[in-house]
Amino acid sequence: MKIRTRLKFNTWITVGVIMLMTLSLAWSFREIDKTDRNEILVEEMRKVAFERILLRDEYLLYQEERAGIQWHAKSEILRGLLESGPEHFTSKKDKALLQDARKDFDATVSGFSTILEKYKREKRSVGKKLAFDEADSRLIGQVFLKAYALQDSINRLYESTEMEAVTTRNRGFILIIFFVLGGGVAIILNSIVAGRIVAKGVMKLHEEVGIIGSGNLDYRIDVEGDDELAALARASNDMAARLKESHTSMASLQQEIIERKRIEEEREKLIKDLQEALARVKVLSGMLPICSSCKKVRDDKGYWNQIEVYVRDHSEAEFTHGICPECFKKLYPNEPLEDL
Repeated sequence: MKIRTRLKFNTWITVGVIMLMTLSLAWSFREIDKTDRNEILVEEMRKVAFERILLRDEYLLYQEERAGIQWHAKSEILRGLLESGPEHFTSKKDKALLQDARKDFDATVSGFSTILEKYKREKRSVGKKLAFDEADSRLIGQVFLKAYALQDSINRLYESTEMEAVTTRNRGFILIIFFVLGGGVAIILNSIVAGRIVAKGVMKLHEEVGIIGSGNLDYRIDVEGDDELAALARASNDMAARLKESHTSMASLQQEIIERKRIEEEREKLIKDLQEALARVKVLSGMLPICSSCKKVRDDKGYWNQIEVYVRDHSEAEFTHGICPECFKKLYPNEPLEDL
């Protein structure tokens, strides 16, 4: 894997972790907000149900019409809260509790409304204590029981909602920890692996390039993989090959220069020798003073030399001694001429 790809992969991991964390946070906040709204709703139900109980008891004690009117108003408020419950609660348990609460609520409304209508018809005076007969006592007892059952259902619904809120918060917290730790570990591991690979490759490449830089142009770096370091190693090998070719060409050129200098020196030496020979030839081609008796030759300095010595010193000729037939007869008259 290329270093650039690995770094991009690490970046994508980071982006993915951030996105997942963002989504999990958004989901957690949405769920927490939902449970909070459910808690507020149930808390409002508990409050209104408790106020209904107080108003009911106040009416039964003092028969104040105001208490009855307020009880009806609170009952309508509680009815609206209970009717809005199915939109907020989705679990079967909460729906069952909500359904029980609505049944108990309807029973309390029906029973207590019967009592209110009965005493309105009888036009009892305000402040006068009511005299309950046996039927009234049974009806009021049922209203009390249903009111307590309603309060119990709402309390259990509140406990369920509170527990769900705690579970939602814990789940969101666990998700955040999971993504933070998991993503952090993935990012750290990928960064460590990438760092080690790059450091190892750079160190090895540095050592092998140093070998080439020291003058060993025949050395070649071992190329592995297809990342940027491998491309750099191949480029270094190509550079070494070109340097070797250039060095070979320079060595050949230097050798050629040396050879040409040698040829030039030999040519100059030959020219010098030819010039000296030409000078000697010119000396021999001039007028030579020669003795008419002994045949010695006078040189430029005025000395008389044997003619063979003069010719040897002023030319490339060498003399060998012999005897001519005339001199042989004079020197050896008794010897036959064939002995020459």
